[in-house]
Amino acid sequence: MNANVTTDEPWVVTATEARTQIERGATVLDTRRGWVWWWLHAINSVPVQWQMFAQSEPWLRGLLSERHQELTETLRALGVCRDRPVIVVGNPASAWGEEGRVVWTLRSLGHDRAAWVDGGWPALRDQVALRRFGGTPGRAGEFTVRPNRQWTIDHQELKAIASVPARDSKWVILDARSPREYEGATPYGERRGGRIPGALSFPIPRLRQSNGYLQAPEAVLAELSQLGVDRDTPVAVYCTGGVRSAFVVSVLVHWGFRMVKNYAGSTWEWSALPAAEYPLERSRA
Repeated sequence: MNANVTTDEPWVVTATEARTQIERGATVLDTRRGWVWWWLHAINSVPVQWQMFAQSEPWLRGLLSERHQELTETLRALGVCRDRPVIVVGNPASAWGEEGRVVWTLRSLGHDRAAWVDGGWPALRDQVALRRFGGTPGRAGEFTVRPNRQWTIDHQELKAIASVPARDSKWVILDARSPREYEGATPYGERRGGRIPGALSFPIPRLRQSNGYLQAPEAVLAELSQLGVDRDTPVAVYCTGGVRSAFVVSVLVHWGFRMVKNYAGSTWEWSALPAAEYPLERSRA
């Protein structure tokens, strides 16, 4: 199978493809820090943070908000329209994959033409007209949230998958965190350390080059094949708060994986649930 096969509506676009869509009126959302965006950004782009769409309660802050009317109003204020593409730009060489999380969020809220820019801001800035010092959305959006759970899995569903021995399961669980987190480190406030039973380590840097561009799909698909994963394998991905895992999901969906889901609550939520029902494993010394 051709490693460059993508879904009908790509989740990832080149900077040149992004420019074409922007020239045709696409909404541009920028996930870089506010002051960085303020200093220099694409004209008519709007700063956005993934937390704007997530729950604020402790240990649940990776999960999408269920307040759909508020989400609708937030997206409209950002200029998001159902009939226009959304281009999301980040700074992938030094970030967590927030652009993937925002695209996953938009897709999960019912927008089917959201994509992020491969190479991020360094790739896009030479392709578009720029502006310094602030700015506001050029127009109000027309969008209503219609949730789509195609790329989402919750803690109960993942618990059921994790309870089946790997040799008997159709699913593969990927852990997108760093190796030290996989082994039990808790650097981001998790209540317990370790990995979800049966999860395989697949840190997000395996998808990206040092300059922030995606790796060649052939190399990544070969590595996944060694883990027993191909495009027909059902895959669940988690991290700490559903950001790195959403990035992984966005890439795998773009590369044609047929069933891949993000556990947005990830270890923030899982580690706060009863340990007897939601265990975490560590490697033996």
